[in-house]
Amino acid sequence: MRFSIFKFQLLISLILIFNSIFSQNFKDSLILARERTKEFLVAKINSDSCTPEVLLFLPWFQKESCYEVVPSKKLTKILELKKKSDPIYVLYARFFEKVTIKPDFSRSLDSLTLECLYWDFEKKNIQNIISQMNIDSKTKKGYDLTHLILRWYILKAQNCPYLHLNLISGLYNDWLQELPKVQSPDLLAEMLAMASFTGWEIPENEVRRLITMQNTDGGFPWVKIGLISETHSSFLAIWAFSTYIQPKSYNFSFSN
Repeated sequence: MRFSIFKFQLLISLILIFNSIFSQNFKDSLILARERTKEFLVAKINSDSCTPEVLLFLPWFQKESCYEVVPSKKLTKILELKKKSDPIYVLYARFFEKVTIKPDFSRSLDSLTLECLYWDFEKKNIQNIISQMNIDSKTKKGYDLTHLILRWYILKAQNCPYLHLNLISGLYNDWLQELPKVQSPDLLAEMLAMASFTGWEIPENEVRRLITMQNTDGGFPWVKIGLISETHSSFLAIWAFSTYIQPKSYNFSFSN
């Protein structure tokens, strides 16, 4: 009997040791993947070969990476022009820099998200926005799902009184179910990054899967594994990795 107890205790000890080694290997791989992605992005920004919207995230990125990043005057000028004319760039600028320029919603690929940034109680359009979000929540997948989560957070950050908690609880179930189906590195990174807004726990196996999608240059492709690395996808990957390493809800605020 004593021998059986000893064997059982030995087995438990071996399992704990194995789990500890396995967990440490994963942490090392995660930190290495994040550092390689940072180096890729820094090289792209400093060489003028990144997409301008990445510059909107520079304050966060520089704090996160501790690398020296010096965007060119040319790239900065392009960014400033786009922030005044391109609705998607206006969205980024409003979200991260609290820029107050109101965009032309009709030209936007995602006008409802922009409407959330500029909702107006007097015109009562917020009820229409919430109503449409509730309808969308029943069918949205992929990028539509991540944008719906983003809209929820934007309204929550503005203390919108019409926002119902059951909407985000329903989105959580959709998010969990969709994650294993995602094959695009860009979409998987974006879906994981959304957890920084909601406080959801990111499944470790999905982080492992994202790491396997990393290119040899340290960046991440857009549509599928093996394609050229994109700065947008790579930034989302860093965001996802950082959210997993240090879970937190972002606290952006907006003023209408």
